[in-house]
Amino acid sequence: MALALREFVSNSIDRSIREIGDWSGVKIEVVSDAQVRAKAGFTRVFVPLTAKVLEFYNNLGKWFLHFSEPESLDKAILPKNNRNLGERRAAVIYRRGVRVREFEASDTESLFDYNLNDLTLDEARIATDWNVKYGAAKALANADKQTLGILFDRLLNSDKPAWEFSFDSFSMQPSYGDSAEVVAKRRKNWSEAFAQVAGDEGVLTAKGTVNQLERKGYIPVVASENLVSAAGMYGVQTSASVLSADELSGRDISDPTPDAQASVDFVWSLLERIGLTNGKEKPTTKVFTSILDGGVQLNGYYRSGTVYLHEDLGGTASIVTGTEALSDRLVKVALEEVVHHITQATDNSRDFQNFLLDVAVKLARRGDEKVSVGRSRQSASVA
Repeated sequence: MALALREFVSNSIDRSIREIGDWSGVKIEVVSDAQVRAKAGFTRVFVPLTAKVLEFYNNLGKWFLHFSEPESLDKAILPKNNRNLGERRAAVIYRRGVRVREFEASDTESLFDYNLNDLTLDEARIATDWNVKYGAAKALANADKQTLGILFDRLLNSDKPAWEFSFDSFSMQPSYGDSAEVVAKRRKNWSEAFAQVAGDEGVLTAKGTVNQLERKGYIPVVASENLVSAAGMYGVQTSASVLSADELSGRDISDPTPDAQASVDFVWSLLERIGLTNGKEKPTTKVFTSILDGGVQLNGYYRSGTVYLHEDLGGTASIVTGTEALSDRLVKVALEEVVHHITQATDNSRDFQNFLLDVAVKLARRGDEKVSVGRSRQSASVA
């Protein structure tokens, strides 16, 4: 019943706008039976005043912004203002001032309601969850500083969730056709709104880098990864803009342990002896600690002239018995990262595989030569 009544009123508003330029020609009122009459020059629709019809009439301002807050008709994001029809605080969605729906798919209250002029409706004038969320996220991307300040204030000063925190970064990112001026305005609004709420030391971040930020003296403002990603596109200070790649990955870097340095020295001297350093200088060595990532521990990596070995592999004691004390696992990881340094090739690449095959062949031939020389000397001695 409510949706049918909505169509009567919505069609009346559209007709009035077409004929006189605004919706002022629409009048809705409760009348007595004696007033049920036609009127020249007007289209009049009379509906029996049942309990459902009276309920719709009493909530007319919640169904149509035209009758309750016409000043909001040209706004896409609306402060919460008791527009829900029940006790829920879900987002109320309008299209050109006409109520479309509440977002029933989520019980999380929203920070705002939305008036989305370009919201896509199907033939039954219904908007899907995806279209509603996409349209609301696009509106939030274009929000002014005051609106964005409300968003960031909730993140900083409350543990209470909000529907807007679940928006995906795809919906908020710049779209094809957005002008440079539009994107620049968003960057200004987002960055200034966040700075006003969180200060110069505030950093928007996902949960994983809170400790790293606090150690560097920043104030972490925790949000979903999608919101952090979108905010970063619009100039907000995020963990990605203030932390190094290692800090973002939860790694602590320190000088090499004796074992770690010895493993790289051993691998390098071996490659020098078989002529496979390709004119490179020996890489620097560092050790790192890190947390498990999905139950997997990173053993080592290479970046920009430095081999990084996990401290658990490298050990903390000094070498006292030579390279024989180094574990096979440590030497294997050191070899892999040194080869990355020499070849600048990635794991599983053909260049990387070819180099390791060259190492194997040269070491095998070097071993054969030593055996052959040893045997000839033994034979000469016997003769």
